[in-house]
Order: sequence, then C-alpha cells, then structure tokens
Amino acid sequence: ASVSNPSPRQNSEETVYGRFLVNGEGVPGVPMDTSWHYKTTTSGCSGTTDSTGTASCSRSISRATIGYTVSIDVVFTYGGQTYSTGTSFTPQQMRS
Repeated sequence: ASVSNPSPRQNSEETVYGRFLVNGEGVPGVPMDTSWHYKTTTSGCSGTTDSTGTASCSRSISRATIGYTVSIDVVFTYGGQTYSTGTSFTPQQMRS
C-alpha cells in the first residue's frame, strides 16, 4: 500500500493505492476497503483492483491535524480470506 503524497497540505486530496498479487500476478476485481485514522475520527473509502491488481480511492483530508500521522488500514477480501496492510501520511502546514 502507498499514498499519493506522504506529506500533503491541509485541504488537499489524498489517494491510497493497494496492490493485490497472487503468484506475482495482479488479480482484477478484488475489493479494497480502507480505514483512515485521524486524530479525532476515522473515515474510509473503497476501491476495486484493476487488471494490474491495483486499487485506489481518494478523499479530501480537510483540516487534518498538522504533524499528526494518519495511519491507513488497507484490507483486501479474496477467496473468502482477508488480507491487510497499511500506509500513512502526515499533513503539513498550508503555505500562505
């Protein structure tokens, strides 16, 4: 799993990417659910893998707390099993 920007500015959009492989090959059609753990709340978004096994979803990070690392749980469900990983980002101060 990865994010589009590990140090985004407040009020920007952030994208999380996850890739699901079986025997080194991307698997299409696998659902991905994410949980974004902010300082005071948890939000989520979902996606589905494409032909390369990559899924993504995006959200506005609004006024996420500057300097607080937002951890993101990434969960794929495939063949009746769940597979999880994670990534994170740390919001930076907006430029004036």
